[in-house]
Amino acid sequence: KSEQQAGLMLNSAHGALMAGNLPQAQEAFKEIATRFGSTSAGQEARIFLGNIYYQQGNFQEASKAYRACVKSKPRNPLLIYAAVSGSAACLEQEGAWDRAAEQYSSIAGMLSREEYLASLALMHAGRCYTEAGLNERARACYQRIIDEYPGGALYPEAKIAIQMLPVS
Repeated sequence: KSEQQAGLMLNSAHGALMAGNLPQAQEAFKEIATRFGSTSAGQEARIFLGNIYYQQGNFQEASKAYRACVKSKPRNPLLIYAAVSGSAACLEQEGAWDRAAEQYSSIAGMLSREEYLASLALMHAGRCYTEAGLNERARACYQRIIDEYPGGALYPEAKIAIQMLPVS
């Protein structure tokens, strides 16, 4: 019953967001996250709340919302990806490139069976390691895509990324 109620509230919050009523959507997502945080609707509400905070430039609150989603242990791979990558994006905004890269890399470990999500996370990790000046770690991320997902959509991009790295 709580999942059903949370789902109805989530639909309403999405409606407010689509209508451009950001304050109403934000309040609705907050309420869902507070009242139904352990449900899949509550987890999704935390992602949307984090996204709103992120768009507003409030990276500390965004990171809190994303971390709360991770802490609630979502089973949906897309929610896991969204929560951890959202948190990593907040670290990027702070210039913490190496920590962001580590978070992106952790996604690849958690979602290794989700080829596209794992590859995308490794691409982001490689980009962040490059920004941090850690080119060998970046190279390892790209190489992992090439080795573990040779038929994947991001395989060509990983090959190019390796070639673009400065030679140590």
